[in-house]
Amino acid sequence: MVASVHPALVLEPAALAARSCRRPVRVPATKYEQRDATVLGDLRLRYIDVRPDTERGPPVVLLHGIASRLEEYEQLVDGLRAGRRVIAMDLPGNGYSDKPDQPYTLALQADLAAAFVAELGLTTLALLTHDVGDTVGGELLARRQEGTWPVEVARRVITNGSIYIEQAHLTNGQQ
Repeated sequence: MVASVHPALVLEPAALAARSCRRPVRVPATKYEQRDATVLGDLRLRYIDVRPDTERGPPVVLLHGIASRLEEYEQLVDGLRAGRRVIAMDLPGNGYSDKPDQPYTLALQADLAAAFVAELGLTTLALLTHDVGDTVGGELLARRQEGTWPVEVARRVITNGSIYIEQAHLTNGQQ
C-alpha cells in the first residue's frame, strides 16, 4: 500500500538534493497565510504575520518552546490579534523552518530571532515566550541591555520556562 502525499509536501529530486536541510515551500498546516524570511545568509524561517483591523499597541512576537511550531499558538493568536499585530515563527530546527546541520545553540537561536525581527523592520515589540523561547527572549533582552540589539521590548510575557540561565541545565549542544 502506498501512502498518498499532499502535493505541497513533494519536492522534485533536484530541488531535494539542493535543499536537503529545508522544508517544502508550502505545507497545509496553519490557517494563517504562511510566509518565509531568509536570515543569516540562506536560513529560511516559516512565519505568520497576522494584523488587526486597528493596531493599539506594539506587535507581539511569539517565540515557542523546544520541539514545537507556530500552529500551537493559533488559538492564542486569535485572541491577541484584537488590537495588535501578531507574529509567530518556527524557530530553526522546529516546525517547518529549515533544519541546518549544526548545533542549535542559544546564541544561534537568539541571532536568528534578532535577524528575523530586523528583516521585518520592527523597532518596538512585545515578546511572548514559552519554554526555550524564554531563554532566547532573555538573551535578546540581555543584548538590548548591552546595547547590541536596538529593538525596544515594550512588554514581555514568560510562560513555562527557566529565566535563570545557571538553573536551566542546558546540554552541551544548547550552550
